[in-house]
Amino acid sequence: MNPVIGAYLESADWVAVKSTNVARVAYLADFAYLFVEFKNASVYLYERVPAGVYQGLLAAPSKGQYVFYVLRGKGKDDVYPFRKVR
Repeated sequence: MNPVIGAYLESADWVAVKSTNVARVAYLADFAYLFVEFKNASVYLYERVPAGVYQGLLAAPSKGQYVFYVLRGKGKDDVYPFRKVR
C-alpha cells in the first residue's frame, strides 16, 4: 500500500454505517477522498468526491446500492476514479 494512503487511512475519522455490505466510511474534505471499507475488510478510495455525495452516502437507505449506482455509476467505473487500497 502507498504509505501516504496508509497514513490517511490511519488518521481518517471513520463513521460506522448500518449496511449488509459496507462497514464504515471516511471522508477527507481537503482532498475530496472518500474511503469505503466493506464487511470483507477491503477498502476502496474514491477520488474527487464532492461533500454532498458523501452526505448522500451517509443518508442512503442502502449504502451498497449507493456505492454501486452513484459512486460507480451502475458499474461503469467512470463516475469517480477509485482503486482498492486494502
